[in-house]
Amino acid sequence: MEHQINQMIKTMKFKLKRIHRMKQYIPLHLLKTVVCALILSRLDYCNSLLVGLSDIKLEKLQKVQNRATRLVLGIGRSDSMGVKAMLRALHWLPVKDCIEYKIALLCFDAINSRSPAYIQDLIVPYNPTRNLRSSKLDHLQIPKANLERFGS
Repeated sequence: MEHQINQMIKTMKFKLKRIHRMKQYIPLHLLKTVVCALILSRLDYCNSLLVGLSDIKLEKLQKVQNRATRLVLGIGRSDSMGVKAMLRALHWLPVKDCIEYKIALLCFDAINSRSPAYIQDLIVPYNPTRNLRSSKLDHLQIPKANLERFGS
């Protein structure tokens, strides 16, 4: 995944530089749309594959999103406004939260029969063998993997 992440970052940084050059000619609402279309869509594409990735690798992607946020808001690196406040101002989720949201949405759709059958087959509700307080909760069964690798 290291190569994939590095390629994504390289592409997004290139696009951010091009957008930065055009920034003075674009109104704010259109600038936000352009950044969403070219940068955030790249971050969101297949980001469910990034589940379980180390925080160091996700931090690289978060830095690119922070850079895009500062570009849209016109804030420099030295300004005291926090990253979370900047993302909140634009109604954007941080990268890690976005990945978790996408996985939760996929599971919710699979449980409620709003996804294809092959995804519904992967999601198995947890049914304990005896009566537990947690049996009323909508927990999912975690499949056992034979290998201790990243793919498991």
